[in-house]
Amino acid sequence: MAGLALGACSDGAGAGAGEAPDATGAAAGTGTGSGAADGSWRGAAHVAGRWQSGMRAVESPLAADDSVVFHALTAAGVFEMVSLDPVSGRPRWTAPASPSRAAPGAGLQTMTLSGGRVVVWMEPGQPVSPGGVTAGGVSVVAADARSGRRLWSYGDGRLELPSVPDICGDGDVCVPAGNGSGPIILDGRTGTPRNSAAQPASLAGPGQIQRPLHHPVPATPTTPSIVTPPIVTPPIVMPSIVTVSTVEVDTAPSPGYSRSIGAGLYDDGRDLIAYTDAGAERWRRPYATLFRGLDVSPDYGWKVGLSNDLYVVSLGYVPTPEQLAASRAGIPLTRDAARLWATAAFDAQTGETLWVSPAATTYCGGLDTDIRNPVRCTYAGTVRYGAQDTSAQDVQVTVEGFGAESGRTTWRWVAGAVPGLVLSAAAGSPDILRIDDTRYAVRTPQRTILLDVANGPLNEPPPASGWCFTGAVAKPAFTVDGNGGDARYKDDRWYPCAEGRPVDVPSTTPRFAGALVGNMYAWRDAYGQVRGGHVG
Repeated sequence: MAGLALGACSDGAGAGAGEAPDATGAAAGTGTGSGAADGSWRGAAHVAGRWQSGMRAVESPLAADDSVVFHALTAAGVFEMVSLDPVSGRPRWTAPASPSRAAPGAGLQTMTLSGGRVVVWMEPGQPVSPGGVTAGGVSVVAADARSGRRLWSYGDGRLELPSVPDICGDGDVCVPAGNGSGPIILDGRTGTPRNSAAQPASLAGPGQIQRPLHHPVPATPTTPSIVTPPIVTPPIVMPSIVTVSTVEVDTAPSPGYSRSIGAGLYDDGRDLIAYTDAGAERWRRPYATLFRGLDVSPDYGWKVGLSNDLYVVSLGYVPTPEQLAASRAGIPLTRDAARLWATAAFDAQTGETLWVSPAATTYCGGLDTDIRNPVRCTYAGTVRYGAQDTSAQDVQVTVEGFGAESGRTTWRWVAGAVPGLVLSAAAGSPDILRIDDTRYAVRTPQRTILLDVANGPLNEPPPASGWCFTGAVAKPAFTVDGNGGDARYKDDRWYPCAEGRPVDVPSTTPRFAGALVGNMYAWRDAYGQVRGGHVG
């Protein structure tokens, strides 16, 4: 049965890099190139394909020093942290990686520190074997991006983390304690806790097995194949949503649970809690208080943006008991599209609600927008949930720009029936073509419109080539105990395309889709494989 959440489990931070945020809450990047300071590349670029790695990445490649780094799903069905040489595509080093106990539907994300010279990720404390069940015990580790030299490790392989750590403060790492208390703040240089009183909620099993990072054996051929796809390549057509839990929301917070939902905001099952950079609680409010009585919960999707001490948060509505029962029984059902999401803005310092939009969401399907250019969508019609997929074919969509502080509309576009603005579009869908950081070509029933999320629809012909989006999932060969056997993790993917079809090389080199290191660009194709080419 397709899940009742429509996909967004996102902090809305912007470029997807796990670097320390800037003043707008957007992730700071490490790529170099002929673009604006925010990472936009609006002009076309000639890219000559050079290599195909044979590795399936489950996130966009990230520039880190003079390397390309990302989480990968191996042919054996386990996760790895990978660092590639951008010129040759050969792996410089790999290391085991784990989602720990992050909810199915969330994704793995590489974090970088020190201008991209240091990579941070979660490493399993015990080997994870295909077909096995793991408790999710991990260490949070940091290594030199180029050499893989281990710089520090925290947790002894026994942390069970309900969400992925964040980069916070001035280059620190915020680790969710998972026990209803604030995050553990690790010094990004040493891995030492700054708030020593904070303790993780649970420690699993024996201590971490110390093992070196894997560097390719010199005698082993490592030249990437140009034509052979990896064994783990999935079909292009993917489920169109990211499934998350459909367990009914508790009416009281759990004393042994908290997870990060982004930008210093945490969820304990009833309340949203904001913490300072030092890990002290700033405020906590029930969802219903922040959203002025609406029955919403992060269990059914979330998207968080933070800018100038202002949160803009979208949460999913809690389905009715009848809908939950039908979902658990695998019975097809329908939901009112206007009762999928609500959006609210509140003061990051006090938790005071400034405005609520009860039928809007900042998650607009294939529009990967962020707080720098606030956009929301409203829907009218019915979403149909089937045994294997979800349909929003007849849902009418309106897209608006708005002021984050006031909530007032700045521009408005009645798009009509565009399923790609409701759901994470399946691979190859022609609904959404991304051109650069702010412009999209959106196919409506009447014609294709060039939409600038900063200003609204443009009276210009849209280009034929750009980046297509797929809301894919990564399914490893193991499960995490307590997740109900569900082992599907978010693998949202941008890949180069033209007229709705995948192409071998991109026509632009944006940071949202890949890593630009010098004059080399690394990106993912429609299958998730990392490829590279020379720019210029």
